[in-house]
Order: sequence, then structure tokens, then C-alpha cells
Amino acid sequence: MLNEHELYSFKGGLEGGQSDVHEIPEVIIPAPGGDDGGGDDGYDDGGDPPTWDDNDPSPGDDGDDPFPSGGGEDPGNDDDTSDPEQHNLPQPVPQICTQLGSTGECTMKALDVISKFFGGDAMGIHKDDFAQFVGLNNPGEAAMEFLINPNGGLTMDELNGLVDEFFTNTDLGGDTASIISHLDNGHPILATIIDPATNTGHAVVIIGFNAGTNMVTIANSLAPGGVETIAYNASTMVNQSAISGFQNNATVNQYRNDSNDWWIGCGMSASGEVIG
Repeated sequence: MLNEHELYSFKGGLEGGQSDVHEIPEVIIPAPGGDDGGGDDGYDDGGDPPTWDDNDPSPGDDGDDPFPSGGGEDPGNDDDTSDPEQHNLPQPVPQICTQLGSTGECTMKALDVISKFFGGDAMGIHKDDFAQFVGLNNPGEAAMEFLINPNGGLTMDELNGLVDEFFTNTDLGGDTASIISHLDNGHPILATIIDPATNTGHAVVIIGFNAGTNMVTIANSLAPGGVETIAYNASTMVNQSAISGFQNNATVNQYRNDSNDWWIGCGMSASGEVIG
């Protein structure tokens, strides 16, 4: 409340003076905060509308600050629109090399993604090391097996033996809870998709899973762009191995220290020449 003496002083008038025109015995400025006129001097009693922080109760956290931190946004809204059911690897996988049609090189492409994910390139581990481990000792032999032989590629036993020797891994058996757990922990999952019509297999790498929609995201050397999301079917996506890193053994040390790498790029010609 301001009396007229205080009002004139506040407005710059003569102290103690009074206007002949504006005789104001008393000016009342309603205190914001929803005062109900009960003589509580502006105490915020929850009336409508509160307009500034009256600092009561102390220390002013009664929620009536018109300028809250964050520009007045709801502090409970973090604008996170991600799907809580989606589980992806914590970091992206390297681009998978595109597979030539009607060839058997899918295992090399899938293993290459996993190797690079764990720093295989920097270690000196490449596709030729995997090929040499199964007895394909030069580009010509590898090209004959993976590119020319119509039924070429690794057998399931060869693939599993290679994985066990090079990588620390866990067999999953198709359990979705295990898939989610390993993805959350940064473990890409090597798997084989079986075509029931031909009983042939195609190696892929599981990099994401949605528990709500039962959709699985895979790095696939035959997919446009190298990544696709498909419905998960445990009966056709088999031989799942969650990879947690490289082994520390004589085999890995042997191939990481060799100096005759010949399959570092994505593809080979029919003669075995590295072309990319």
C-alpha cells in the first residue's frame, strides 16, 4: 500500500505535496499470488492466478515462479521420443560390404563387420585371415570357393570353428531376452538365416531388436544399403553367436602379425585379385 505522500515521492513529485487536481487519499496495489482479501498481505493461498514467486514457503519453491528454468517447459518432459522397446548396439557397426549375387561370400562379409567393430583392421585381422584359417591360402583358392563354386561358402561347422578360434562368443539359441541383453552390452550377434525352400543359409549380423514389435535389425550383405529390419523368427534365424571381442590366443596373434594380407577390400575378381 502507498499513501499519497509516498506516491508523490515515488512518482517524483514534491515531498509532502498534494496535487490540486489529483487528490488521492490512498493507492492500493493488489499483491499478486491470489490474495483473497483476508488480510494476509499477499500470501499465496493458492488462488488464481499466481503471477510471481512470493518466496513463501521458503525458499520460494511453491511453483508460482513465472520464469522457471528451462524457459517454462515442463521439467518432467525430456523430449525423448525414442522407443523404449528398441535395443540397438551402443555404437554403430561398420558398413557391411555388398555381396555379389549368387556367391557364397556372406560369411566373410559378416565376419568382416564383427572384426572391424572390435578394431580388427587396426589389429591386422582381415577377411584373408579367416579364409586362410579354413584352408583357403591364396586369392585364387578363395575366389574359387566363394565366387565361382555354385555351392561355395563355409559350412556351419567351419563357421563355428572359426568363430570359436577368433572371438569370445556365447551361443544364444534364439532366446529374445538374451539377444536384447547382449545388444545392450555392445555384443553384435552373428546369425544364419535358413531358407526352408532350399535349406541354404545366409550369414548376417544382428545389430538391433524391438521387443514390442518383434522386429530384428540386421547387417545384411544382400540388402540395399547393407541394413534391413525384418520380422524375427527363431526357427529360421539360427546359429546365433553373441560376440564380445577377440580371443587372446596363438591363432589371433599369428594372423595379426602376418604381412601377406590379400583380402582387405570388399571384393575379389574371379582370378582372386582384390578390387576394392
